Amino acid sequence: MSTASQATPRLAPGRAGVKKELPDRFKDYRHVWVFLELERGNVHPVSFELLGEGRKLADKLEVQLAGVVLGPPGEMVEDAVAEAFAYGADLVYIVDAPPLADYRNEPFAKALTDLVNTHKPEILLLGATTLGR
Repeated sequence: MSTASQATPRLAPGRAGVKKELPDRFKDYRHVWVFLELERGNVHPVSFELLGEGRKLADKLEVQLAGVVLGPPGEMVEDAVAEAFAYGADLVYIVDAPPLADYRNEPFAKALTDLVNTHKPEILLLGATTLGR
């Protein structure tokens, strides 16, 4: 009698490698985006992890990796943009406005939704933090 630990792993037949055509309404959606969360004036560490994973996805899909920074005008946002480029972003979308100085659901959700509706990313990665959820 064999046990589960003695079983030989095998791959179940599936759809790996099958490329599915997207419906026409999604044809304009391109690129991988990573939301860079600002916490106490710094980019949250999970954002750097997501940039790394986003880079892998973007390379596999042959699209650009973009960072998204929302915050008040000034040095904090500028520093976050520089870090996004240092961690592999090809471009960075910035919304810097005084209402984004402190996190409030409505202004952040509107800013991010407007960016998504305008530029149509294929994938948007957000950290599983209090803000990202």
